[in-house]
Amino acid sequence: MRRLWSDFDTDWQGFDFPAYSLRHEGFLRELAPVAEQCQIAVVTVDAYLEWCASEGLDPWDRDHVIGYAGEGCETFLDWPPPPGDPCWCGNGPRYADCCGVPMALTPLQEQYLNRLLHTLAAERSWRTSRRLVLEKPELLGTEAREVRARMRRQHAPNPSALSALAELDGLLDRCEKIGIEQAYDELLDWKASDRREVPKELARAVRAADKSAGRAKQEATEQTWAACVAARQALAETIARLARPPGERSYGWRGLCWAHINAFHVTHRFAHLEAAADALRTALRALDGEAALQHEIREEHGALLRLMSRQAGLADTLDHVVRLAQSELDACPEHDRAPYLEALADTLQATFARRRSRSDLDRAIELRRLLCAAREAGPGPTEPTAHAYQLGELGMALRDRAMISPNAHDLNEAVRALEEATDLAGLESQNELALLSNLGSCLRLRYEFHGRTGDLDRAVAAHEKVLAAGSAGDEHLAYALNNLGVAHLTRHGRTGDEADVRRAVELLGRAVERTPPDDPVLSERLHHLASAQVAYALDEDRTTDKTDAEPASRLSAALEAVREFAATAPADSVYVRFLPVWRSLLLAERWRIAGDPVDNDTAIAEGERALGVLGTQYVQRPRLVDSLAHSMLARHRRLGSGDDLERAAELFEFALAVPRAQWPALPAQLRGLAQVLLASGETGRATEIYRLASGHAEQGDLRSRFAAACEWAVWAHTRGAADETAEALGFARTTARLVARVRLTGGAQAARRFRSLAHLAARTRDELARPSPGGITPVADMDTIRDLLGTAARELPGPRAAQGAAAAERLLRLEKSSLDSAGSGSGRGALRAAWAELDRVLEDLENGGKP
Repeated sequence: MRRLWSDFDTDWQGFDFPAYSLRHEGFLRELAPVAEQCQIAVVTVDAYLEWCASEGLDPWDRDHVIGYAGEGCETFLDWPPPPGDPCWCGNGPRYADCCGVPMALTPLQEQYLNRLLHTLAAERSWRTSRRLVLEKPELLGTEAREVRARMRRQHAPNPSALSALAELDGLLDRCEKIGIEQAYDELLDWKASDRREVPKELARAVRAADKSAGRAKQEATEQTWAACVAARQALAETIARLARPPGERSYGWRGLCWAHINAFHVTHRFAHLEAAADALRTALRALDGEAALQHEIREEHGALLRLMSRQAGLADTLDHVVRLAQSELDACPEHDRAPYLEALADTLQATFARRRSRSDLDRAIELRRLLCAAREAGPGPTEPTAHAYQLGELGMALRDRAMISPNAHDLNEAVRALEEATDLAGLESQNELALLSNLGSCLRLRYEFHGRTGDLDRAVAAHEKVLAAGSAGDEHLAYALNNLGVAHLTRHGRTGDEADVRRAVELLGRAVERTPPDDPVLSERLHHLASAQVAYALDEDRTTDKTDAEPASRLSAALEAVREFAATAPADSVYVRFLPVWRSLLLAERWRIAGDPVDNDTAIAEGERALGVLGTQYVQRPRLVDSLAHSMLARHRRLGSGDDLERAAELFEFALAVPRAQWPALPAQLRGLAQVLLASGETGRATEIYRLASGHAEQGDLRSRFAAACEWAVWAHTRGAADETAEALGFARTTARLVARVRLTGGAQAARRFRSLAHLAARTRDELARPSPGGITPVADMDTIRDLLGTAARELPGPRAAQGAAAAERLLRLEKSSLDSAGSGSGRGALRAAWAELDRVLEDLENGGKP
């Protein structure tokens, strides 16, 4: 069974075996020997499973099923049972009194034929009814007549049911007597008219339409479908000319619509869809007064208009679909407006995607809100899948409007709509997974608007669920990998967490591997991968130690990713402007590690080029300016060029003009400016800049601040400025306390971040041990600082341990909240108080735990 039916285990889930087999009679025909024995021997699946357990066998193995069926025939079932035996249904009465079917029928045959006859009786379409009888000749056998007799006894209290069964008996008896084709030619108006004679002209038109449809299905070409359309057109016109009943006229025009849609899928000519819409409009007019049938056709018409909006190749064609949907919306009754509201909303959103017109999007949002409100307030229960679709489309429309005209209200409403849609939909299909993916993207967009880290965390969680629900062979897996990778990359830009950028590199690399070379999204995914590789290579937590061999390999991988993106990116891609930025930053870092002058010169050239193409709002512009200024300063030291020194000073001044809250590397920029001023001979101003770079505990990066204080102390010591040396070492000591706190609470990652500072402290101590014009050697102070940087291996002593942990936890919470409050005055005050509290704990640490 598993071999013939790959999803048997998934679909099966506890059905009675005969009933389950009944739903898949095609399967039974393929497995005829087993099916016959199972019809006879297998009563319930529970009995079979118990037998497998008793024999120690795996269920649903072909040989085991055959063995069980054979054993059942021999041991515990005698089929057909005598009339006085208990019924096979297990309810207790005698067989003849309970089910009452003739002995020639097995239970499975009776259920199967009963279902077929109910399907045939409910069929309204003459064409489909005839096809069903042609495909199921068992409807005309002795067994079927016996089942019909049982149905008549069962429905005896219901006159309308008996009337329908009598009509069905007459049709099937006629089919047995003169043949199916001839019987249906005679009874073309079955269930549609009181007349029993069908004009020969109409019968010929029906046969011609059916034959042309059969040829088109067997050989789907433009010619065969053109012939099918012509035959269907002739049939619809014949039915109308003969003034046949409304149901038949509707059938004719709907058949023409069906032919045009199939012809469109072969020829891709939009005119076929327009003709199909005209045919449905004619069918609606033919059914004047038939409300139930009109509702059904309006549903089909709305679906057709949505198809037209998706297939429209030109903006003018979309305008035509908008006019069609609006005219039908104006003409239909209030209770039947939903199909046209949905079609008009879809078309307006497609028009917006083409023209970016705000008015189209506003109208689409208005219609989506009407649809959602109507479904919630409707008289019957809300269908979850359809309601989830409308909520999802509303959420995406609101997101689009927030992107072209930023406002918090639209983003918040979009998130709420998508959250409600995902709650309704669950995780059972690709459409429902797409809702969750859209929610993640919308949350990431809201983070970019509000700056709340919680939105990023929820976006990552949403994309993680989408990825977990996908399978290895899923065609949408690359999208899930890409979306989750971008979310991790965005969060790394916020928090600086190395785990995020590592995960982003892994996910985006897998997304690129699963993207075909000719896929138009490959360039965008290569851009995301290159962004992640660049962020990983330039991660400040791992590039500060020149003895580490890993940064060089990461830089090489990042440069290779940038090269691959450059090779595939279209010339007009918006992402091309990032190429010189990345090259400049990566080559500057490689110059710092390897010292190749070519990298220094190329980094400067690419950086100047990047500044010429980047807008002032580009988030990486401050970092680029800072990197370019340091590269200019490095080339000045290498070549002694005055122009490079002037340009470095200009760039540092420009970088410092950026609001400080937006750029955490403030101490590094100030330190670079101080170096430029020293090279220019402006020692007084250099001192002030060093003071700014080394102080302000609530601003900037700890490593850059400590490096600035050490550099200032060495420079002041060489000049013999004892007061400045002491002041610089005081700032270094304060920063070292904060570093000790981070290392005590941050674990292995924090230790990696600051491992280079111990080397820097040792080098600074060696510099300070040299004689100075003032005759002072502040080595003891530097030894204290170096010891502070090594306290990560020690524990806070005694009762102060809990106080220190509590202070550190409070400070971590304040730091996170300060990110979301964009450095407000109250936030800075709370941070300063927390730093002071932690300083007292660290002072106790220096004093051996004594208060």
